[in-house]
Amino acid sequence: MFKKVALRIRNHFAQKKHTTNRKTVSFTKANKIGILIEDIPQNNKIINKFVAEFEEAGKSVEVLCYTKGKNIKKGKTQKSKYKFKHHFITSKDIRWNGKFKSKLIDKFIKTDFDYLFSLNTSPFLPFENILIKSQAKCRIGSFHHKKENYYEFM
Repeated sequence: MFKKVALRIRNHFAQKKHTTNRKTVSFTKANKIGILIEDIPQNNKIINKFVAEFEEAGKSVEVLCYTKGKNIKKGKTQKSKYKFKHHFITSKDIRWNGKFKSKLIDKFIKTDFDYLFSLNTSPFLPFENILIKSQAKCRIGSFHHKKENYYEFM
């Protein structure tokens, strides 16, 4: 409960503080693709195909997957129901005050992605914080009322 309040406050202030120069890069010139996934089992075939298409096009893809799983080894790249390498994060990677503990998340935020996709069907506070702070040139996600500042393309 307190983590959610802390993340909301952090998101509010981060929107004002972080001013990354955003621009759209043509797909042919794009090299780095970032993808945020909230671990939703029923979408794994679609997500596998989505990532595979980027990889077949020769793009470097980095995937960060939030999961509620309890048997995840901290910071490890693992294979699961997805057919691509990805990093798991859990609620344990978020401190009580809304800050991230994981260096993996900090590295993801600092990576200069050409495109950063958030594959969530509903707003998700940890990913909103990552999207705000991200150095990605173009952030893409589904439309959510009052969340327009998180994306360049919805």
